[in-house]
Amino acid sequence: MKIKNPRKRVNWKHKLWDAYSLYRRKKANGVCEFHKKLQEKGIPAPCVCNGVIQACHKIGRSKIFIDNRGVFPGCSGSNAWSHYHELEWDKLWRKLWPEDEEYLESIKHVTKHYDSWTCKVLIEQYKKLTEEL
Repeated sequence: MKIKNPRKRVNWKHKLWDAYSLYRRKKANGVCEFHKKLQEKGIPAPCVCNGVIQACHKIGRSKIFIDNRGVFPGCSGSNAWSHYHELEWDKLWRKLWPEDEEYLESIKHVTKHYDSWTCKVLIEQYKKLTEEL
């Protein structure tokens, strides 16, 4: 029988995402940027705006982790829709945020590694920014 180590390892990248996500959601003031952009551009909504505000990704989270141009506040309905309709989502986000398309395409293949020290520093920065809102 294998004995488990009582000291649990801290996943600093998850803690960083939690701090960043909270900052982005609080900054949104309860507004779904996805449905707001759809309305501004006159594009019919593919889903109903409902649920809590979440930090959503234009390109997969594995490619773009914490990036203000790659992450936006959206409702849980739009986040779920984007996961189940990936091809339609890829076309739609490019229509809604054309200014970010070239930038995100250029950085999506760059792998960033977040060591624990970097995560801790970024966590503190996002906590401070969240408190200031």
